[in-house]
Formats: sequence, C-alpha cells, structure tokens
Amino acid sequence: MHGARARLDDEARRGEDDQAEQNRLTSSLAGLALAIALVIAGLFLLAHLRDKARVEDCLLAGRLNCDAVLSAH
Repeated sequence: MHGARARLDDEARRGEDDQAEQNRLTSSLAGLALAIALVIAGLFLLAHLRDKARVEDCLLAGRLNCDAVLSAH
C-alpha cells in the first residue's frame, strides 16, 4: 500500500516537472518573440528617422527638390 502511494507521488511530481518545463519553454518563446518584435520596430524607426534627417539636411541646404533626395535612396 505504501509503495503504491509513493509511486503515485513520483508520477505527480514528474507531471508537475513536465508542466513547469513547458511553462518555461512558453515563457522563453514569448520573450524571444518580444525581442524580435522590438528589433524590427527599432530598425523601422531607424530607417524612418534616417529618411527624415536626409530631407531636413536637404532643406537646410536651401534646395527645393528634396523629394528627389528621399526617392533616390
């Protein structure tokens, strides 16, 4: 009787360990997805700000056709 209970306790602990491992994996994947999304957003923002800086530099140089500067790159 005592052996059967110990076996059930071991199986319950293994099930909890498996569930904890799955939760860690899910959390890790969610963190990775968030990091990738932040990198993509950062690259988009960097490109947008670079284009704005080119137009601003063009306008400060006194040129009037600054749209051509943006479309050339």
